[in-house]
Amino acid sequence: MSSLPRRLLLAALAAFALLATPALGQRTDVVIEVERFGAGDHYRPGEMTGVLIALTPTPESELDTATNAWVQWEVVNADGDVAERGRPITLTKGQTSRVWLYAPLDPNTLPGTAWPVRVFAYEDGTRGRELGGQRIAAPGSGRVEIIEGMIGVIGQSQMGLNQLRLARLGGGVAPTAHEDTMLVWGLRPRDLPDGWEGLRGLEAIAWSEELPQDLSAPQVAAVREWIRRGGHLIISLPEDTNPWGLGEIGRSRFEDLLPTRRPRKDEDVPLGTLMPVLAKARAVRSDANFSVSLHVFGDVRAPEAQPDNQYEPLIALPDGRVIAIQRLFGHGRITLVGLDLSNRRLGAIPLSNGMVGGLPQADQFWNRILGRRADTPTGGELAEMDTVERLTRASPSEHNIGVGSLFRQRINMSQRAGAGLIMALLLFGLYWLVAGPGGFYALRAYKAAHHAWLVFAGAAALFTALAWAGVNLLRENETRIEHITVLDRIARPAGSEWSDRDPQLERAASWMSVYVPGYGQTEITIEPVADLDPVPTPRDMIMSWTPPLESIPRFPNADRYEVDVRNPAALELPARSTATHLYAHWQGSVDTDWGGLLYESTTDPIRVTTDARGREQIEGTLTSQLPGTLTDVKIIWVWNQRVRSARYELDGEGREEPWVRANQSGEMLNVGRMYGGGQIVPGVPYPLPTNGQAANLNLAVNIDEKYVNEFEGTSSLAPTPGGQLPTEQYLEMLSLYQQLRPPKYMRPPGQPSPDTMIARRYLAREIDLSHWFNRPCLIVIGYLQDSECPIPIAVNGSAPQSNGLTMVRWIMPLGLDRSIAFASTDAGTAGVAGDAERGGTDR
Repeated sequence: MSSLPRRLLLAALAAFALLATPALGQRTDVVIEVERFGAGDHYRPGEMTGVLIALTPTPESELDTATNAWVQWEVVNADGDVAERGRPITLTKGQTSRVWLYAPLDPNTLPGTAWPVRVFAYEDGTRGRELGGQRIAAPGSGRVEIIEGMIGVIGQSQMGLNQLRLARLGGGVAPTAHEDTMLVWGLRPRDLPDGWEGLRGLEAIAWSEELPQDLSAPQVAAVREWIRRGGHLIISLPEDTNPWGLGEIGRSRFEDLLPTRRPRKDEDVPLGTLMPVLAKARAVRSDANFSVSLHVFGDVRAPEAQPDNQYEPLIALPDGRVIAIQRLFGHGRITLVGLDLSNRRLGAIPLSNGMVGGLPQADQFWNRILGRRADTPTGGELAEMDTVERLTRASPSEHNIGVGSLFRQRINMSQRAGAGLIMALLLFGLYWLVAGPGGFYALRAYKAAHHAWLVFAGAAALFTALAWAGVNLLRENETRIEHITVLDRIARPAGSEWSDRDPQLERAASWMSVYVPGYGQTEITIEPVADLDPVPTPRDMIMSWTPPLESIPRFPNADRYEVDVRNPAALELPARSTATHLYAHWQGSVDTDWGGLLYESTTDPIRVTTDARGREQIEGTLTSQLPGTLTDVKIIWVWNQRVRSARYELDGEGREEPWVRANQSGEMLNVGRMYGGGQIVPGVPYPLPTNGQAANLNLAVNIDEKYVNEFEGTSSLAPTPGGQLPTEQYLEMLSLYQQLRPPKYMRPPGQPSPDTMIARRYLAREIDLSHWFNRPCLIVIGYLQDSECPIPIAVNGSAPQSNGLTMVRWIMPLGLDRSIAFASTDAGTAGVAGDAERGGTDR
């Protein structure tokens, strides 16, 4: 049976197992309805997903006016056990109560997959009689493919983000990006979950039109924690109102994360003035040039006119006016856009090349904000390219770089199992030989065949004893963990000032296999960090994990266990002297017993200077307090210098074509360098390389050579046992996913279609660092082999032994030099032409 049908069969069996659960309550005291399945009724298999459940006591029920109840969503985990994921709630007769529940969906979840939701009476922490039950099904319309990205939009305007949805012609034409992006738009504040884990499937949330005051306190806390853990909130300011309370006190629960000054408002700004930052076209048709109002956050040419509260200019007009700013918050970021992108008049604009398109164009505007580099041509533009044979017709090779086997092959606890199997085979072979033909022939040779039954009984007793001794010898008696963990630290340069509401916390994502000896319920928790007042304690998460594209055997004796979704950092799983796969997401400070991290030297801090020719140089020294040597180090330095924006190509008569030049397609946002840095040894100073201008260190070229070129024109590769590439290389590709060179969808006229590739990811989206490539920064990546897990995991209250691979990523934001970043009149997105930079000639 092929792997896909087998996975579908397993999903069907899991659904049948749930449908075959004990009969739901005979008398229904509570009516159960699903109001939301996922954020905005969209969900992605394999992700933690939230469902909003509405509970209404029936008129004929015998419930009291206020009744304590427990509501649970029953989901089968990777081992085949049923997780009863629920929380307490108070039901009021005559009223509808609503509650969010969260559960990890199986990667093979299909539309129509059903799960029970059940309600019980609940007193003193104990469930009583069942009050009602209902099977809920995954909707087909809101299913996002596991290989697709997802961005949420609060409001009715798509703001040009719909262009991130890949336009396709079919017929073997290569796509323009490695993955498609689903836009979940039309959301209202009430649609958002009350826990950050329900938002983790979204790469970003773009907000327009709706009032932030409509968020409840738990929703605000969820959004803030989602940002702190790596989310991206983008706010498009409306033209005439100030719903976010910029420059005011007490108007917004996000006040501490927003600028303290209200931006200047410029009226009657011609749309043509904004074209350099909104579009690849050089102008709009004269009859379509209307005026807009613009919120201006400062001027890149005036040092005294800069945004405050950690914000930096991100997009500026040619005249220096800053219309988009961005700041960091924890491991995420917040972007404010001074143009009302919900303006309906931006939806269909006649451009100077004759095409009609929506503004802003995503590759020109949104790539800079989101940290992407793929082109976003429209279907009409692709059709025009096809008529002149400018499209790549060779089918790209597809490569699964982020699948379950990438982690499973490193964390499986198979050595003891293999030794036990070999021992069992040897013992059985010897037993068969002694108790069977071998013993019989030996007895016959000594004319004692009549004693065969004694030899048989003795052999059975002997080999039973040997087998028992072997089992005890090989049996694991200690709890242990095998893991692959990605540990991130964002450094803060000396002298920088940060609010006490934004403490410096590490972040870690870990895929692990946990072996627990014995049988019975086992509590697995992430230990909470010390008090972070005034910041709420991080809401860490640990959950059962099913490797995508993998067939996982499930136990025939399925068990049940309860999970209180109010505390996602704790599980109480049934143990069977076997290992189970778990995933953990943690924020905190690494324990000193584990070790320290990387730090910049106090005597030789990291700094960027310019040489006599105005070129950037980086200097400084790192020190390590890590628990071991950091191996296979990569150093990525993103410069202030920006790559020139792509424009529509001009024909021989100076008219714009509906496509960009091939050598400007899919260019990176900023210039940079990438070094192979050897090792970083604890206690030994590590000076940064000083050859930062060497052309062979070009960031874009090195990404191509290390992570893209070898895949092009090859059969599909994927991490497999014994894999074609090291695990570390796949982890780096996932870390740079949106900065991998996009598929070559276009070709020069008269040239054959080039080889190209598509990189697919089924998991580990949270480790993508691409959003850092829109600004100057230093990224250090390396590996701790055979290291303890840095996440404070406890099993039954004690820290277990752990061993595995820890990928350490140290990121330092570097100061923005406006004189370099916004040096060109080309909308502040110029500095180095894409083709010149690839050739290694910097200007």
